[in-house]
Amino acid sequence: MAIEQTIFYPAVMELNSEMVGESYEEHAIAELALKRLLATTPNDETFIAKVTALRELIEHHVEEEEDELFPEVEDSMEADQLDALGDEMLAAFEDASERGYEALLPAGLTTSADGAMQSASARMSDGTKQRLVRGAGRFIE
Repeated sequence: MAIEQTIFYPAVMELNSEMVGESYEEHAIAELALKRLLATTPNDETFIAKVTALRELIEHHVEEEEDELFPEVEDSMEADQLDALGDEMLAAFEDASERGYEALLPAGLTTSADGAMQSASARMSDGTKQRLVRGAGRFIE
């Protein structure tokens, strides 16, 4: 989310300010939903509902960007501009990946009232954490 918000969206704001504004809002809502989910234990009765809501929000967001915003950006920007933007985003992603999984989490997600985040992170293997990081990268490719 941070790479889109700090690099991609500012670079394409002039092309479709309404959609970019909506994307910023969807990121804010997703971050809030993620914080709520991570503060919820898996056996909580609201856990599945929170997972489902977050998944649907992200799927909608990705579909909208892939179907509408990305094609508009590709049609409007010169190839060298797209390449430079992609290079900048990839460098930021690689830097974040080197810093590790926890560095990619939005502020406030490293703690929760019941320690769910630390517990989940501690139970996750390094391989799982790396798959999460690589999965996030598909949005900048």
